Amino acid sequence: MVVTLDSRPVHASASQSAAAIDARAKKPRVPPHAVRTGTQPMVRFIGSDSVAESEALFPPWRSKLAAWQTESDPLLFIHTPDMGEVFPLVQALWPQLQALEPGLRDLPAWPQQSALF
Repeated sequence: MVVTLDSRPVHASASQSAAAIDARAKKPRVPPHAVRTGTQPMVRFIGSDSVAESEALFPPWRSKLAAWQTESDPLLFIHTPDMGEVFPLVQALWPQLQALEPGLRDLPAWPQQSALF
């Protein structure tokens, strides 16, 4: 299985958080080659700390995922530098994904947790 990595959001971000700096150091800066090579293409979208910055770079994936759905079963993985920040990004992108796949249910209500202990 080929994974298409889109690290543009994390590299385009101006965030100076420790997680963002670490992610920029670890994630390759490569252009995403959105070429379907099988029946289950996989996209790994690595967002930034900012939902708005990440959301601005997602539209090409909406059209690509829609096209791929007609002939395959694409998978989408969404990450952020600090995985605790991924939920707001998923909440922002979910309505766009529901438009592509009407069978997607509404997101569950995620409890807010201010501390571990």
